[in-house]
Amino acid sequence: PDLLSVPGASIVGCGAGFVNVPKIKGTHTAIKSAIVAADAYVNGTDYTQNLAESWVFDELRAVRNYKPAFELGGLLGGVAYSGLS
Repeated sequence: PDLLSVPGASIVGCGAGFVNVPKIKGTHTAIKSAIVAADAYVNGTDYTQNLAESWVFDELRAVRNYKPAFELGGLLGGVAYSGLS
């Protein structure tokens, strides 16, 4: 999460990879990341820190190894991993 913002710019939404792969959903995380970026801009706070404290990181942390399980373990490995999580 350290590379989500630089002075004068922030990466938000799908460009930052905020997609919940198992649910094939990302609109709600994209909107929330934009809201957090706007709040950080208005209030003069750190976007990355605010985003890490939001529910977006909690949701994405839970599914962060979903896609690599399919890439490394193939179909059977991915199905086994998704069934266990």
